[in-house]
Amino acid sequence: MNFNEWRERYDTLTFYEQQQYHNYLEELYPHQAHYDIAAATHVFNVINHKLVIEAGAWKGDLAATSLAKNTTIEKWNATELCPNAIAQAACTDSRFKYVNIERFDWWHDNMLIGDLFVATHFIEHLSWSHLQELIDALSAKAVYFEAPLTNQGEVWQDFHGTHKLTVGWNAINEAMAGKGYDVIDITNHCKLYKHA
Repeated sequence: MNFNEWRERYDTLTFYEQQQYHNYLEELYPHQAHYDIAAATHVFNVINHKLVIEAGAWKGDLAATSLAKNTTIEKWNATELCPNAIAQAACTDSRFKYVNIERFDWWHDNMLIGDLFVATHFIEHLSWSHLQELIDALSAKAVYFEAPLTNQGEVWQDFHGTHKLTVGWNAINEAMAGKGYDVIDITNHCKLYKHA
């Protein structure tokens, strides 16, 4: 499958097929640690949190960097679709662990309860309907999204990667406001959401 085919088949691929495709991508592109450490560090400094839940943690690079600097975090629970990435985890801190997921839309399994929900370069890989479901399932005190999105949204046809989300920050901020979150713009691509 090329990336356009993956986007077209997104809703019909089985969980196993998604895992196998991402294993294949990990072999081709093993270095996928994308995050703004300055923005993330700012979030960790302003949010009083003990339990962090991370979506799409890949090899745990953000956790490894952040946990080395932060003693207030007691647990960091991570979800990741790609078994190859999990097998090569970069984070060895005992507070970090991968949570076993058994379906692509794992957020329906009551995993989003915590102090801080983190998703860096994750939400742009979801469909809008899946992101809406994830937002509906959120019950964290604060949420940190980092994604290469515009305010209006993108069309990812022919994009070299698994970007799927076609809406932008305007729609995401509105959906988060519907869940009672206020937005704090950290950068154009980094947003902190706190309960009003």
